[in-house]
Amino acid sequence: MKNLLLLIMLSMVFTMSDTQAQNANIGSKACYVQKAGLPINYTDADARYYSLVTKGSYAYGLDNENKRLFGWQVDEVNPVIKAVVSLYGFSVNSPKRQSKKVEKKDKDGKVISSYTEYWYEGRAVGNGTLYIYGHQNEFSYSTKTPKAKKGPTKAELRAEEEQKKLEDNPFLTEEVIDDLGSSEIEEDSGLEGLELPLARRINIDKVKTMSSNKFKSGYAALQDYRTRVYPALSDFRAAYPQGAYNNAINALNRQYGFAPNKSIFRLKTIKNDKHPESKLWNNATDAAIQIFKLVRFNKPVAKQKSSMMAIIDYFVTQVERNSEDDKKQRKVKKAALENLMNIYYFLDMHDEVLAIAGKHLESKKLGKMAERMEAKSKRQSAHLAFLKMNSAHLDDDTMEFDEGDIVELEEEGEADDGK
Repeated sequence: MKNLLLLIMLSMVFTMSDTQAQNANIGSKACYVQKAGLPINYTDADARYYSLVTKGSYAYGLDNENKRLFGWQVDEVNPVIKAVVSLYGFSVNSPKRQSKKVEKKDKDGKVISSYTEYWYEGRAVGNGTLYIYGHQNEFSYSTKTPKAKKGPTKAELRAEEEQKKLEDNPFLTEEVIDDLGSSEIEEDSGLEGLELPLARRINIDKVKTMSSNKFKSGYAALQDYRTRVYPALSDFRAAYPQGAYNNAINALNRQYGFAPNKSIFRLKTIKNDKHPESKLWNNATDAAIQIFKLVRFNKPVAKQKSSMMAIIDYFVTQVERNSEDDKKQRKVKKAALENLMNIYYFLDMHDEVLAIAGKHLESKKLGKMAERMEAKSKRQSAHLAFLKMNSAHLDDDTMEFDEGDIVELEEEGEADDGK
């Protein structure tokens, strides 16, 4: 690794005169990096004590040994936050028959035969609710000016009209009208008699949907549903409680904890080997990917920042060297700029993101990308400031975690080809 970084630093001294003459074929590679999830709610560090209980007819046989609220300590006597996971019901809905007319056409588009195919769709639902008792101090961030509320929508006008018809119907009493307007039936509950107020109620249902195979006979489709689909949906009864419980822990951490997250983004590469910059560029990209693999959510990133400096300098040079006015050079410049901003962002170097993005906001070709990254970094900076943190990486290497605790986030970053 040291030899590679030294090679990058030395090679930057030399100018490759034919770089601009080559048309770079831009590709990308996935890069993975850990960081701590930033909770929605702020809690003082010395007040992070919680308790967690389960209840309900399906709250048994749960593997809850290693599931926890990260960054908090358990206190069953005087918790600041009390979480209640209610697992209270399971059902398999009646199947719904579906049908579709299928036509076969000749080369001229004329229908030569047709038939109807049938299938049945079913759904199993395992019910669960997470109740959170305690305080709320939520992060709020918006760059948009609130818009004045417009008049009622068409849907709202239709609903008002239907309600008026009900009220004018002499055969419907007020009690019946009220029932028609409130179809949600509460089947579970949290805990009563707590001094802590209810802060949030979160649905943690687990749902499984399945379909029969498609047949020309409705009876054959129903038989397939009965013999194959229905048993599989019924078996979901045993799996749903653990899945719902895991959902509850993830939701609790999103609200208050600092769970390990794995972000996925892409670093741009040069795919054509004949391009004079491809080897050095791709070496820099590969090195960055390896360095990011060493990042842990519960350790500072100072060491990785130091290891990444030569790579950062290389991409800075590529941004500065290539002109936006030349189409071939612009592809390289844009790819280098994206790599640079992503590296800065995932190393918590938000001032650097804002500085480099700010230089390109007025660009016709690079401005949108710079604007998106600037907005993303500003929001992250504001969230960190709200939580009184300087980094999305904690300084607590005593915090134990398993691979199963890591929440893998959706891929971030640009999806184009660098044109």
